[in-house]
Amino acid sequence: MYASAAQYNHPPRYPVTVICGGIDKGSFGNDILSKIYAGVVALRGNTTCKVNAPSNESETALGWRWQVKIIAFFFLNNIDYKCQVLQREFH
Repeated sequence: MYASAAQYNHPPRYPVTVICGGIDKGSFGNDILSKIYAGVVALRGNTTCKVNAPSNESETALGWRWQVKIIAFFFLNNIDYKCQVLQREFH
């Protein structure tokens, strides 16, 4: 949430200012989690807590998706590099 706010801190809301204002007020306490919560509440409002439902997905399935993305990343970068080399050789 904060990374997105920092990347796109645009008017009229200026989300970084809103988050930091909530943290600075410290309405929920002085510990780290209370300050984080205050920032979230400042930006999103004080709604009920939402807990992610447990997932029955195996670590293997999660790991496989991650590995496929990494393999594709390196494969595509390698192709791009080879194309650049070939273009230099033939031009």
